[in-house]
Amino acid sequence: MPTPFQHLVYARMTLEDSRLPNELHEQLQRNAGAFLLGNTAADVQTVTGDRRVTTHFFTIPPSGNPRAEVALLRAYPGLSDPRILAPEHAAFISGYLAHLVWDQRWAWDVYCRYYCNDPDDDWRIAAVEHNALRVLLDHHAEAMLHATPWILNALYDTQPDHWLPFIDGSALRTWQSWIVEQLAHPGSSQTAEVFAARNGVPVTHLESVTQRLRAQAESHTAPAPFYAVAPYETHALQESIAVLCRFWHCNPAHCKQDLPWLEELTLSPAQRH
Repeated sequence: MPTPFQHLVYARMTLEDSRLPNELHEQLQRNAGAFLLGNTAADVQTVTGDRRVTTHFFTIPPSGNPRAEVALLRAYPGLSDPRILAPEHAAFISGYLAHLVWDQRWAWDVYCRYYCNDPDDDWRIAAVEHNALRVLLDHHAEAMLHATPWILNALYDTQPDHWLPFIDGSALRTWQSWIVEQLAHPGSSQTAEVFAARNGVPVTHLESVTQRLRAQAESHTAPAPFYAVAPYETHALQESIAVLCRFWHCNPAHCKQDLPWLEELTLSPAQRH
């Protein structure tokens, strides 16, 4: 799934998208730090050691029924109405829902499509290649974030306060500090180290696979998953805006003709076709 740095870039893309209604944009921009933190917070299981499904509310491959953002709000109905939450808390939950959208779309369009369908593949080879793509995209995202210093400042200033009933508040603050520390020191991203440890390979091996993918991308000979990223981002951005608008009970700006996809979000791509 996308790395925390990717999720922060996607959060910025969401805030800058003209389809986000003005009143919703203003609400999220006023509480940008909380929204940004929410866009990364589902990955807090890196700190807590919880199973991924505990914080993401979907399995791999995703079933789509219900979608993760629906499952979260059903499990914790006290989070389901942003109008009764404190403004920062509502922005944080908005970001969390968006994170789940981006992760599910990645699972459908990239991970399950290219990396886990061939029973003859060596799982470790596929996992390393998948993570090499994520590390490469993480490097790109890190460069974009360092050119956008307000993101670091907003993340640093936000003060989470028991915003998730299923995660201890101290764990969320530890997660926030870990992200802020890496953003504050260019080149200190620990993404490759984390992924290499999960795959049981030396970090130098993962970095070499990442460098090979970078060279292939520069020579326009990258494998198919690399070219699946752009359409993935287009679709996930549209879906995340739709989910945010549903959460806040408003319609996407300039998109009245596209409202049927609000209902389609309860189905997986396989179920739509």
